Amino acid sequence: MPTVGDVLRPVCARRCERYESYVVLDQDDQDGLTDRIAILAGATLMATSLCARVAVPPPHQWLSPSHNHDQEVAPSFWWDRYIEIGQLSDGQAILAHRDEVLEYEQSLGPSPWNQVATDYQLAREVSDMVPFKWTIRDSYYSWYESLPNLEPVCGEPIRSDVEERRRPEAWVFPPSSNIRGIADRVKVALAAPDAAPDALHTLHVRRGEPADGTAGHCRTDVPDVVEHMQNCDPGWKNKSNTDVLVFFTDETDQRYIEELINALEAMPRWSAVRWGDRAIAEQLGSEQGGDDNYFVYSVAARIMATSKHHWRMHRCEGRAPCSSSETPG
Repeated sequence: MPTVGDVLRPVCARRCERYESYVVLDQDDQDGLTDRIAILAGATLMATSLCARVAVPPPHQWLSPSHNHDQEVAPSFWWDRYIEIGQLSDGQAILAHRDEVLEYEQSLGPSPWNQVATDYQLAREVSDMVPFKWTIRDSYYSWYESLPNLEPVCGEPIRSDVEERRRPEAWVFPPSSNIRGIADRVKVALAAPDAAPDALHTLHVRRGEPADGTAGHCRTDVPDVVEHMQNCDPGWKNKSNTDVLVFFTDETDQRYIEELINALEAMPRWSAVRWGDRAIAEQLGSEQGGDDNYFVYSVAARIMATSKHHWRMHRCEGRAPCSSSETPG
């Protein structure tokens, strides 16, 4: 059972008998899943340092339709669809619905993010005396710079945006059990007959960006992808009967997909090249998640995070650096 101090979740190591107070994230602006979970992680670490729970909007109010084929996710979805929320030491869920919040006499805020570090000190003083509700106007921008230093209280800092984004799963919360199970089934389906599923190699090519590499974006035309793999994979010339490359991309142009598969298959190393997005869609079929691109992305992120080696081509200027690739672990 996840408890305070659980290293798999952003929970402060401070011991509290009860988590009766609430930190309420009150602004319903929308963004992508990674950004939203980064906010949840930082707010949860801060709230639990105050013996409080985080009250948040549901996913359909916080996740942008632009990343989901211009459709909102279902109003019935909660965050446990994507992440394993876990419980605090008093048995309550780490995240609370906003309609669970009690109206206490002691109330703080609403605080803009650039005032959170200052107001945190007031909340800290109050938390030692009475239950409270602290309302915060949520914004992703300057998130990490705005939060107080929690390492002296919690035993760990809030991770920076740069550090979080270096991982395929840029989340402090573990993925949900449903996502882990589907990812495992997809890996079994994609692996070479005589290879373990964890022997898969992965490549993430983000295409929803200018092709000329301007504005901080990578060049990802097919020749650029091949050049990246040749420069960043020392073993690309070594023929293998078991190494399978699974690539993920936001590109939907079938001509690009086919050209990329053919070009990567021409490299001696790969016994097969698989399009991971299609494999996930086939695995889901009519199961839950087929019409939720955030769910599909979460499965893809899990596969990338548990692959033998992961290459990525996104969030760069011009050519993607080899330093952006890694061996997950």
